[in-house]
Amino acid sequence: MEELIEQFPTVQEFNDSIYKSKVYQPDLVAISSLDNTLPSNNPFAYAGFSVRLARPCLNVKKVRLIRAAIPTPLPSLPDNELFFWYYRYTNASVPSSVADLNLNNLYFVRLQPSWVPPEIVGTQYAYNRTFTSYDDLVYELNRATTNEWLSLQGVQQWISGDITFGYDTRFNKITVTGNNSAYTYIIAGQNDKNITTIFNSVIQPAINVYTPVTGWFGAPNPKSNTSLNYRLGFTWTGGNLTTFIGSGGGSQLRNDFYNMMRPVPYSTGWPQAPYPSATRTMYAQTYANLVNTQNITISVDWAGSSSQDSAGNSGILAVVPLNAANNSVGFFNNIPSDYLEKIPTQIHEVRVSFKDDAGNDLYLPNTAVVTMDLGFSYL
Repeated sequence: MEELIEQFPTVQEFNDSIYKSKVYQPDLVAISSLDNTLPSNNPFAYAGFSVRLARPCLNVKKVRLIRAAIPTPLPSLPDNELFFWYYRYTNASVPSSVADLNLNNLYFVRLQPSWVPPEIVGTQYAYNRTFTSYDDLVYELNRATTNEWLSLQGVQQWISGDITFGYDTRFNKITVTGNNSAYTYIIAGQNDKNITTIFNSVIQPAINVYTPVTGWFGAPNPKSNTSLNYRLGFTWTGGNLTTFIGSGGGSQLRNDFYNMMRPVPYSTGWPQAPYPSATRTMYAQTYANLVNTQNITISVDWAGSSSQDSAGNSGILAVVPLNAANNSVGFFNNIPSDYLEKIPTQIHEVRVSFKDDAGNDLYLPNTAVVTMDLGFSYL
């Protein structure tokens, strides 16, 4: 008998096809950001967290997000969409060339990012924050037109009192009025390449003077197609200005450009606007958007090719609708059984990250405790 026992192997190989366990195969795993083990380069907020499971999940076949609770102590606007861009030029009719709309004629106003300590930078400046109404937003925007920290760093693309923001209660829209009668004004288009050029060459170096403040969250570097122009309802795409001026542009493109000017010019060779006007007030094309993000994309490092979005990003656990006002809690209950199946068979750690609608890291303050319930299947 002893000889027979000695013939049995001392180590039993793990066979995941038949493995069953009441300890290492939980149906539900609840995780909390309070149990985070992931070091952060931000001592005040986090854009994801990692938890080490006390008991690993073995022989996993499927996983899904069942429930999530995400607090929303967020400002009304993303901190990388705070620059408002516009042109002004002395030719009060039609620009004679692209040179009339060059970098030297491109100006901005902006809100300070919400994370900038006002007691350090100054309470006289305008800040991104939770806005209670359009009137409240316009009040802060007009503060931005008269005080700008970057002007102290030698940035010339900001002029105190050059424009005034307004809110028309009848149309429920934001307005912008150019205040200098010697100039023609036009809101910059979202795809205007001059914006990227001047931001990278002039504004970004000046922002870096924030050090060490920028070390906390990184500089508020705007992504393509995101700006305060769009957030306030000025939805003109614009683009390369050579498209709109001179013989190279089509008539419809020239019409669009022509009708964006204030005052509306009247000049031989250009189509007349339906109602020529001397006003320098520009109405937004649509209503201001004060929703920081309507969704939070939650990704996990081991989901891999189980999921992807239209931009090709993979590893998505779920896109959670943030159906909550600012400084509230967004709840998500996943009723359909949409399991992810291309996952590791053994899960020892869950590392999640958060992205906003624009694909930027979504930072939540350390006081915002995120909890999630993950459902596992072993069949």
